[in-house]
Amino acid sequence: MGQEAHSIYVLQLFGQTGPQSRIWTNRPFAEKRKWVENATAQEKIQSRAFNEHLMQLLSISTLKDVPQVANDPLRRTAMRDRGYELMAGMLGVEGTDQEKVNTINNYGRIADRAVNRALEVFPPRFHNTLGITNALTDIHNPSELALIGLHERYDPALRFEAARKLVLLELAGTVDQREKALGIEEKYKRFDEFLDTHVWDNKEGFAHRERFYLVTTHDPDTFLTTSAEMMREEPEAQTGQIITPLDRRSFLVGKRKVYVFADKRKKDSETQVLKVIRKKGENPEGAIDDQIGLIVVPDNVHNMDLFQKRISQAALDQGTYMKFEGSVDTIGAGNYAPINQGSSQFLEMRKLFAKMAGMRIEIILHTNRTYADYLYARGKSHREYEIKRLFDSGCAELLFPQSYYGINLEAAKDQAIQRARYEIEQAAA
Repeated sequence: MGQEAHSIYVLQLFGQTGPQSRIWTNRPFAEKRKWVENATAQEKIQSRAFNEHLMQLLSISTLKDVPQVANDPLRRTAMRDRGYELMAGMLGVEGTDQEKVNTINNYGRIADRAVNRALEVFPPRFHNTLGITNALTDIHNPSELALIGLHERYDPALRFEAARKLVLLELAGTVDQREKALGIEEKYKRFDEFLDTHVWDNKEGFAHRERFYLVTTHDPDTFLTTSAEMMREEPEAQTGQIITPLDRRSFLVGKRKVYVFADKRKKDSETQVLKVIRKKGENPEGAIDDQIGLIVVPDNVHNMDLFQKRISQAALDQGTYMKFEGSVDTIGAGNYAPINQGSSQFLEMRKLFAKMAGMRIEIILHTNRTYADYLYARGKSHREYEIKRLFDSGCAELLFPQSYYGINLEAAKDQAIQRARYEIEQAAA
């Protein structure tokens, strides 16, 4: 089991054992013995390893020393300094002492943003209950987080938050260091320049876009798209229609312009951290594997094929070969076999990976109709997918365990989906 999987396993143990957890507290021997008698061999190994990790951050050899460190200003200052150094060493952070501190602090902020990103999926009424405690938002020192997690004078929920932040901080550092090793930022810039310079038509100006309006109607029962028309001028809205403004790029086929909506992206750090958690840390590289992505929406399947030919030819013109792999096309072809939790089996799209110049880019292509379904259809919309993915993967339970927060996560999921559907369908009312 890798470090990432181990850290996430610890979060699972916290959630399972709740505020009375014996795996991370200095309890009387009789109570600890009772927990040990009931724990599995895996739980014993993982809890011992995590305790040792925390004690190293605190520079102590027994949990009984936690109060002494907490109450001794000199030891606490030395603990903080050593905590930054130990974490930087584990993650491979280089630079001056201050640069290491700044980098670790940034990982702490990413940890907070990851929690807040997950929280955005919940209906607003849960935000106060599940929000990060203010006292922790400015604490990024690994040893200080470990001390709060181990010290029994703190509220159990705060102790869980501290331990959670420490785990997420480590994951953020792991993802960042792997991204730097793979040169993802530089690859994204190169791909962006490749599209702007060699794929899109720039005769009317570099990065030129034109505003169009996707006008769609939807089945009242399923909200599937029954008609989709791309218009130059914004029409007057009619009952049952949704008007979606899209700024489109164009490429040339001979002398003919082909217009597409295109949205490129590079996953931010908090998105990657959440993905590692959803995958239970089994394959952290997977959080970076589809780091660079592109959604392209031509008018129809024929123009979709033209775009693939255009981008492939543009690569050849630059002296490199673009290889398409892992292609899945379900537009009008029946059910999609999703591998990601939360995805609909009825999703229509063309998905593939393009390899060129040391990059691997995830490309998703839609027609106007399937893109409208991706945005608005019941059970297919991306908003519903994000909600189901967070809950069905177990990520919500790891980050906001019911044992600490008392939230019925299944009910929260249903309410989040209902809210998303209401907001989507109000647009067509």
